[in-house]
Amino acid sequence: MHNDYTEECVKIAEEKAMNNDYAQPQPSQIKFIPMHELIDKTKQWFLDKGLTGPNGKGTLAAQAKKNLEEGGEIIEAVAQLGCWPGKPSELELKKEIGDNFVTLIGLCELLETTPEECLQLAYDKISNRKGTIVNNQFVKES
Repeated sequence: MHNDYTEECVKIAEEKAMNNDYAQPQPSQIKFIPMHELIDKTKQWFLDKGLTGPNGKGTLAAQAKKNLEEGGEIIEAVAQLGCWPGKPSELELKKEIGDNFVTLIGLCELLETTPEECLQLAYDKISNRKGTIVNNQFVKES
């Protein structure tokens, strides 16, 4: 779903990010479930849907593909946010980020590991990384 309109929105989003010109979200009225409970509920969802567990039909490849699709939806939501800051697109972006978390939890289940372990390994990998900011992104030193 990448088109000229999306490209224009991405340009606007990048300009707003450079100028730190996004509308600040209002404090949420949502009563949040603790992260460990959300992870457990998500794991159960995968089990209930027959994707994980002893008879699960899910595969690492299929779940990785789903994660990639969700990443594309995050990009589209960011593009919309750049065009309409402060509008419902902020909520859509948050939902897409959450969907991405869900796919990662599914990958962890299929790999028989935990999100905490994967995050710890990733943090250990980046914690002492050196680099610079180029075009609003951290670029690690070689």
